[in-house]
Amino acid sequence: MSLSGAKSQNFFATAILVSAVMLCWSAEAAPKNVGHKQIVRNAGSDITTQIGRNTDTVTCYVYNKSDENICVVYDVYPVWYFSQPARGTVTQSIPGKNGRGIAWAFPYQQASMQCKLVSARYIPSYGQCP
Repeated sequence: MSLSGAKSQNFFATAILVSAVMLCWSAEAAPKNVGHKQIVRNAGSDITTQIGRNTDTVTCYVYNKSDENICVVYDVYPVWYFSQPARGTVTQSIPGKNGRGIAWAFPYQQASMQCKLVSARYIPSYGQCP
């Protein structure tokens, strides 16, 4: 093999190697396709919280004033685990123009009952809370 043939073979090998490295670098630098992401809209202004009492229980009620479904997250005390009161997080889907009880306590615990809204976001009619 002549010297010029070896130089040209080295040139082509180097060119292929550089092209392969550049292709790998450009693939790493490309943004990842995250797909369709729904915009999260805060729904806190459409949520009302109320503590109600009947003869047997004290209940934390959540009302959705909007026409849209809302996913709410509450910091609640007490949440009942194995007959023991504890602080916990409650996540519920509240349909539009609707309400529901999300936590309860005994009447003697009314003074200590807490229901604090952590987050509220609109969700599609077919959607559920994560």
